[in-house]
Amino acid sequence: RAATEEEKVTLGPEPKRKGWWMKNNPKGLELWKEYAEGRPWLGGTPEWEVALFLIRNREEIMKECGVDGADEALREVVQRLLYGDAGATLSEKACQIVQFVGERVSVPKDLGMVPALAL
Repeated sequence: RAATEEEKVTLGPEPKRKGWWMKNNPKGLELWKEYAEGRPWLGGTPEWEVALFLIRNREEIMKECGVDGADEALREVVQRLLYGDAGATLSEKACQIVQFVGERVSVPKDLGMVPALAL
């Protein structure tokens, strides 16, 4: 609180760009490679890091997600992350897995920002 009128600070307008951190950073891969260098336990790309996260937590994901055929759907997601194929679409069950994980992952505790954007 300002004690006097002279101590008041006027704030500028609210930034128009909201949610900018949720957009894929064009330098994300470069940032990740620099960060992962010398850390062999991390995935080589943001997508690989997400795949590792999913594999490490697969039992809990399959148990909690409530998706029939969760194992196959999770394998589909991991395969897409590891090998790409931007033209193909994920199955409905794989999309449910991605949505489930996306709603529960904690950034940066569980997954870094750059890999989280790859999810």
